[in-house]
Amino acid sequence: MRFNRNLDFQKFSRSDLVYEAGKIHAAEGTEFNADELIEEVEKFFLSKDFSNLPPFEDAVRVVKRLAVIYNLTIITARHSAIHEHTKAWLAKHFPDTFQTINFAHFGKWGYPHKISKVEKMRENGVSILIDDALYNILPAAGAGIKALLYGDYPWNKEIIALPKNVKRAKDWKAVERILCDKKEPEMH
Repeated sequence: MRFNRNLDFQKFSRSDLVYEAGKIHAAEGTEFNADELIEEVEKFFLSKDFSNLPPFEDAVRVVKRLAVIYNLTIITARHSAIHEHTKAWLAKHFPDTFQTINFAHFGKWGYPHKISKVEKMRENGVSILIDDALYNILPAAGAGIKALLYGDYPWNKEIIALPKNVKRAKDWKAVERILCDKKEPEMH
């Protein structure tokens, strides 16, 4: 890629690439153009490198198990330029697994042309959300939706005390323990 940057997401305070790249450039005193970065990111999302990324460890096995117990719906904020690529990636790794795939982001990546995930969850009768972003988890919890805060990332460690209807799941094995290994999900 033209920017020749290796951004370490473990150092990110937010799951927002444009914001994080801007912080790096500001700290270095170098010029930063968000539109150019977004263009480069879009090229990556449309590349073979992106479409060949494997799912997280245990994800395929656990999601297939979840699909036997639950009706699974995807609600993603991926931007419109990669909707078809996202559907193809899901079909490749998770064939016949999801009831519906919903996109909550339309327009150019990096810009807020987003429909609320909570709104999409209500439209689709979603009762449990698995997400890595507190900015999606907290509104869902506030709307009475049970949620799993996925992963152990800098951008989702901001809150120590989570709402009662939210549990942390550091990986897909934890998701499995919480949602599959008991008759009732281990959630309040």
